[in-house]
Amino acid sequence: MNIVFVHGWSVTHTDTYGDLPKWLSQQPAKYKIQNVYLGKYISFVDTVTADDIARAFDLALRDALGAKLTDGFACITHSTGGPVVRLWMKLFYAADLGRCPLKHLIMLAPANHGSALAQLGKGVLSRLKSLTEGVEPGARVLDFLELGSDQSWKLNEAWLTYDCVTAGAYLFVLTGQSIDRAFYDHLNAYTGEPGSDGVVRVAAANMNYRLLRLHQDGKSLAVSSSTRCPRVALGVLPGLAHSGDKMGII
Repeated sequence: MNIVFVHGWSVTHTDTYGDLPKWLSQQPAKYKIQNVYLGKYISFVDTVTADDIARAFDLALRDALGAKLTDGFACITHSTGGPVVRLWMKLFYAADLGRCPLKHLIMLAPANHGSALAQLGKGVLSRLKSLTEGVEPGARVLDFLELGSDQSWKLNEAWLTYDCVTAGAYLFVLTGQSIDRAFYDHLNAYTGEPGSDGVVRVAAANMNYRLLRLHQDGKSLAVSSSTRCPRVALGVLPGLAHSGDKMGII
C-alpha cells in the first residue's frame, strides 16, 4: 500500500515526521512511502483559501501516485493537514465516498475544529512557528482555522453524514495534551492552555461531535434536532505536545 505523508508549505525535507517514514518503509508489508509537498503547488498568500489548498493537494496526489491512485492509499497528516485532507474528501468525493481512494487517514494533532492560536494574527503565529511550520500564514487560512469559523462549521456539518467505514475509509485521530515549555509563549496563554497540546485542544481535534439545534418559543428553549456523526477513533497520548524534538507527537 502507498502511504502518503502530507508536508506543509515551508517543508522541503522528510524530517517533519521524524523516523516514521523510514520505519514504515522497513516493515515486512513493504509500504511505499510518498511525500507530498504542498509548497510546490500553491503559494501561501492572504488570498489563498483552505479550498485552494485542498485542490492543490489533489493535484499533488495525482502527480505522486499517478495511475496507482485508484489502487487506494493511506495518508498521515499533522496539524492543519488533517482538515485539509477532510476538505479534499468533501470537495471531490462527497457525492460518493465509495469512490474515494483514501482508505486510512491518520491525523496527528489535527485542528479539525480550529485552534485558539489562529486569532492571534499573522505576526504572532510566524514567531511561534508551531501551527504553521514557520511560514507567515495567509489571512484566509487563518479565518478557516479560527474556532467556530464559518468554513470550519460547513466542513464539520457536512461530515455529520459521512459514513466513512461503510465507504471503506478508516479515520484515526491521535493528539497529545501536554505543554512543551520550550515552545511556551509567556505573552500568549493559549500556548499553555490545559487540555491542549499547546496549539490544538483535544476537543478541537476530536472527530466525535454532535450538532444540536435549539428552538426558542417564548421563554422555553427546546432541542429541535440532534445529529451525531459516526464514531471516529480518538487516542489522547500522555506526555506529548504539538511539535518539538523532545515532546512532539512526531
